[in-house]
Order: sequence, then C-alpha cells, then structure tokens
Amino acid sequence: MTAAVIDDHLVVGLLTGRPVPTDGVLHTTFAWWWRVASALRRGRGGTLSGPVLDLGPGHREAVSAAVDRLPEVVTVLDPRELLPVMADLHSRFGLNLLAAEAAATALLLDGELIVSVEMTRLKEAAAELGLGYRMVGG
Repeated sequence: MTAAVIDDHLVVGLLTGRPVPTDGVLHTTFAWWWRVASALRRGRGGTLSGPVLDLGPGHREAVSAAVDRLPEVVTVLDPRELLPVMADLHSRFGLNLLAAEAAATALLLDGELIVSVEMTRLKEAAAELGLGYRMVGG
C-alpha cells in the first residue's frame, strides 16, 4: 500500500465522513493539522471549520475531539525527521513551509500528494522529484 499525503481540506472531509480517493495509507503534515485545529478553535465558518460547524452537536464535538488527539487513520511524521529535507526542498524549489513539509513528507514516505487546492510550486517540485500529485475536490 502506498502513502498518501493529504491537505487540510481533505483531512476535514475525512473527519466529516467524506472518503479520500486513495487506497494509500493516509498522512498529513503538522502545518496542515495545525490549520485544521486552529480553524476549529476559531469556529468562524470558513472553508475548514464550516463543514464541521454544519454537523449536529454530538458529531461536531466528536470531530473536534478527534482533531485534538490526531486519529490513527491519519499520521504525521516527526518534524525532526522532516526539517532537514524541508530545508533542502525550500532551497532547491523555493517552497514555502506548507509546501516544503508536504513534499518532504511524500518524499520520505515515497508517497503521493493529494490536494484540494492547486499549489503550483508543489506540483512542479513533485514532478521533478518523481512524486505523484493529484488534485481532488475538497
């Protein structure tokens, strides 16, 4: 089974009952997970927190609790392992923090990137690194 690195919107979708179109083992990044957790705390109804706020109270609380403890269905790599690879990718491709962490995660796992929002530099870096890159609905 391959690794699939999913973005924050796909994490929210997964937690609210929308499957991710892959047979791979699911991973995300610390930065994307942080974006989900902070959006839920703010609860302003944006693209990350809105789908959770639309749930019934019991389900909404269950999703928030899952975010707080990182469910076993999605894993995050140790940043100590990622940092040197991220720095290399930033230097080589000019990737920002989110893209560098995503690319480093996929590279270390020999996985594919599955995103819901087009990230041009990440897509270009993935192609040069021989990583799969797919954009799907968020």
